[in-house]
Amino acid sequence: MTLTQPWATIITGALAVVAASIAYLGVLKNLADQRRRENRTRAIEHLVEAATVMEEQPGHILANIGPGGMNSEFYLADNRLRSAAIKLQLFGFDEASHAVLHYGKELLEVIVHQDATNDDQRSRKVTAARDEALNLLIAARKTAEGS
Repeated sequence: MTLTQPWATIITGALAVVAASIAYLGVLKNLADQRRRENRTRAIEHLVEAATVMEEQPGHILANIGPGGMNSEFYLADNRLRSAAIKLQLFGFDEASHAVLHYGKELLEVIVHQDATNDDQRSRKVTAARDEALNLLIAARKTAEGS
């Protein structure tokens, strides 16, 4: 059987459509991969931000409580911690988010009850909450890096 000009044109056109479809699917896959990488990068940035805010939080709080109580800088520092926790929750790191908020609550308890007699017990609770939050942030980062 010999290939006539009309059939050759049809076959060439069909091959061109198949090639264009493969190229289009490749572009879609690249875009999806790029979006996943960008989301993973943003998630990791928010995890690092939460850890950084947690480490800065005690200093900000202690530096901004005077004889008259808590000033606006204290509330700004507390809002940074809450904001970091909300961002974690938006990225699906619910456990880490709750642990960060729990740490903030425990830290606030220590500050509010500074003159209480069981400071050592409260300090241990803050340290335990901090350690738990950091461990969950580390686990969330490993999850984010693996996805």
